[in-house]
Amino acid sequence: MTCWMNTGIEIVPPSRAPSDGGQAFFHVTPALGQKLDLLHHLLETSDRVPLIEGPDGIGKSRLLQQLVVTAAPHWRLCAVEANPMLQPDQLLSTLARCFEVETGGSELEQRLLARFDELQQEGWLPVVSIDDAQLLPLESLALLLRLHAARADVARPFGLVLAATPAVHELLQALPGVGDQALQVMELVPMPVEQVKRMVAMFLRRQGSPALSDHRLQRLALESGGLPGEALKRAAATCARETGARSDPEEKAELRLPSVLSWPMLLGAGLLVTVITLLLVFQDAINALFIGAPAPQGEMLQLPPRERVIPLQRDSAPAVAHVSPGESPP
Repeated sequence: MTCWMNTGIEIVPPSRAPSDGGQAFFHVTPALGQKLDLLHHLLETSDRVPLIEGPDGIGKSRLLQQLVVTAAPHWRLCAVEANPMLQPDQLLSTLARCFEVETGGSELEQRLLARFDELQQEGWLPVVSIDDAQLLPLESLALLLRLHAARADVARPFGLVLAATPAVHELLQALPGVGDQALQVMELVPMPVEQVKRMVAMFLRRQGSPALSDHRLQRLALESGGLPGEALKRAAATCARETGARSDPEEKAELRLPSVLSWPMLLGAGLLVTVITLLLVFQDAINALFIGAPAPQGEMLQLPPRERVIPLQRDSAPAVAHVSPGESPP
């Protein structure tokens, strides 16, 4: 069973654990595979607290996420993302909610330890992982280590794993009674260039993005400094730019007509349509106005008088004059 605690406040199932395409991607190298196996071994059998250490972007959070994915079936895991506001009482309440302990009332610390014992008797192994542990207040980090070492009669009340930058050592040095023997430091180092190139190429394939040339992969690996997080961030940004460049022509083609029709042109077109409509409506009145108008002053063109045509009267049948021989016609 897994209880994913997002920012120490909200309980989120593992299937909805916060991640994006780059953060959720985990490239297993032989070195990381060995560290993951060592984490499992320490949490199962050792009293020492594993400390995953490295700079930002080295892959500490991804390794913790992979620990959640590969958790043993009998683990009851609570993953907490640390922040400077996570004071001891808030951290204690967070762990209590994660392991189904009533947060109200007094002696919450003792009731939480009793719950750890109960879970172990039922065959569960409580496991707590703290990401960005260097952000914890000093008192909260002291609470975690005190809870982990609280039971002298058992090997450990729960498994604890920390992930932090080297700045966490300043906090640890300020805690009395915390020595190196209580911690198992697991340092993450930058990846070689070839491993970064393989990781980015695999990431792009899984994202369905176009492959980059070897030259671009080489440059990206060098610019990332061997940090997996930085390399994946740059790869995701490159894919976003290229995807946007491919989609721009289509978007511009769709937006070309509206961009040409400016407001003045639309207003002029509207006025033109109005004028044409008025001309069609009042066409008869306008024609009458122009036809009935007086002729303009000036030289008049004299037309010849029209001849009067007198029609001939004809009978229904043609008249035939009969002339006798010797008679003159009338």
